[in-house]
This record gives sequence, C-alpha cells and structure tokens, in this order.
Amino acid sequence: MLRRSIALAAALMSTLALGSLLAAAPAGAFTSTCGTGHRHPLHYRHVIVIMYENHSLNQVIGNRNAPYMNSLAHSCGLATNYHSTAHLSYPDYSAVTAGLNYPSRVGNNIFRQVNNSGRRWAVYSQSMPHPCQRTDAYPYESGHNPATHYSLATCSSSSLALGSPTSGPLDHALRSRTLPAYTWLVPDKCHDMHDVCYGNAVLTADNWTKAWITRIVHSHAYQAGGTAIFLTWDEGWKYNLNSLSGWDCYNHLTDNSCHVATIVISPYTPHGARSSTFFSHYSLLKTTEQMLGIGTYLNHAADPRSVGMRWPFHL
Repeated sequence: MLRRSIALAAALMSTLALGSLLAAAPAGAFTSTCGTGHRHPLHYRHVIVIMYENHSLNQVIGNRNAPYMNSLAHSCGLATNYHSTAHLSYPDYSAVTAGLNYPSRVGNNIFRQVNNSGRRWAVYSQSMPHPCQRTDAYPYESGHNPATHYSLATCSSSSLALGSPTSGPLDHALRSRTLPAYTWLVPDKCHDMHDVCYGNAVLTADNWTKAWITRIVHSHAYQAGGTAIFLTWDEGWKYNLNSLSGWDCYNHLTDNSCHVATIVISPYTPHGARSSTFFSHYSLLKTTEQMLGIGTYLNHAADPRSVGMRWPFHL
C-alpha cells in the first residue's frame, strides 16, 4: 500500500493519555459552528465523509502540526474509542460503504442504497484526471475513491474531480445548492497524510482540511441545518504496515494501529462532545444509514456490536 518511504517519525507524538493530548490543542483556533442548532432532524439532507490515511488517534489528536483538526475536536465532537476494521486500506473503505472488511464489486453498498431511495451521491476526488477513474494517476489513488470499488451505473456522473474551495464541481454544488445527500471528499496522497510531499504530511492535511471545512460550513447546505460531517482515518500507523494485509482489527483492538480519531461536525453536536463508546467503520456506515432514513443496515453494520453514533453526538 505504501509505495513511497513516508517520513512520519518527526511528526509522530509519544503515546500520552488522551486527556493530555487534547489539552495540547490550541484554544480558540476555531470559531465553532457546532452546538448552534437546537433540535436535530430525524433525517438529514446531507452527510459528508472525509477519510485520511495511516495515522492513529495519538498521532493526530494533540499533534501541534494539526491545529485546525484539534480545534475541531475541541469545539465539535470526538469519538475517543473508534477503531478501523482491518489492514490495509481497501477493507476499511469497504467497511464504511458496504459493511464488509473486504472489497466486493458486486455487493450492495451505501451508494446503491442512496440511489434506490431516490437521492443522489457524489465522490469528489482531488487530482483525479477523469470522472470515476479506476486507475492511479499520482497523487490520485483510485483505491481511496470508494466509488471505484463497485460497479455503479452512475459512477461517471457522480465520481467527479474535487476542484478547489473557490471553483470546480464541489464548489459549484455548494453554490447552486445541489449538494448530494451522501458525499465523500477524497484528498489525494499528498493531502491525506499518506505521503510527505510538502515538508510535513500532517500539516499539509490540516491546511487542506481547514480550507474545505471552512468552505462547507459557510455554505447554505450547512447553515440551513440538516448537514453533518465526519472526519476519520482508514487505519492507524504500524511500523510493518505493509505486511499486515488481511489483518482483522476486531482481533487486535488493543493495538494502536487500529485506534483512529473520528471527528463529528454538525450544528447539533455540543461543543466538546466526547464519546468513549466503542465505534468502528461499521458504526459510521450504520449512522449514515440512520441519518439518511435508510432502514436496512448492510452486512456488519447490522451487527449488535456496531453501535450508531447519533445519540452521543446529538445527531
């Protein structure tokens, strides 16, 4: 999975208690748009997911190279006991979109569920040369675009380039008030913490996140209510990560490489909301289905262990 040598050592923090990590984040760095709504909707108009790469919770929360992400964690919601489902990347993307810890091109998935409910989905991928591109074109990684994992009839019209916060397909959707019900933002490998392209992988991703979250929360889609954003990581970091293909994180829950941060942003999420409930990528899928009013949970999202995230974060 890692094609380049990723110089993460300088960016990694020593393992500390979660409270100490959170205390290290700068206060007041983010004027929160969380906690402003009074009553969350039964069903949401928009659910947005952004997935980053290969960093455990303690490599992000408390990392001074991620001031904006830590401000979000302080001012919005943070799941402190959230776990990836597997190593390597593909099963984790599959878990969030199909409830499986292995890719299945022909199986059911959240994109089909959304289409079948009469609504639209979109995946906006940074640096993707052509719609629904199924081959890599560095720094675009097709495997990080979950729409390409499946045979989707609308992929060529729904898996689009990201553009910038001031122009391009996503900016147009926000300006024209046509944001789909289910949306993924896919940063490229230089902006998702996967590779070191501009001096510091974490800082680069943090700046990218600040630009896009600022754009989204100031849009009509967010300001009108009924929109929630989830920031999560496919998996954590481990020295021998490339050798762990097929690893089931449910059998290694105490391993730090399976413990990732997930930040929840919505108008209804109280400032500084925390949950130590065990969540996983299956939980995120289940939560998305609940929020979009989809009554059927896919595969492991239906497991009793896959607890939804709505109640702890007032969604």
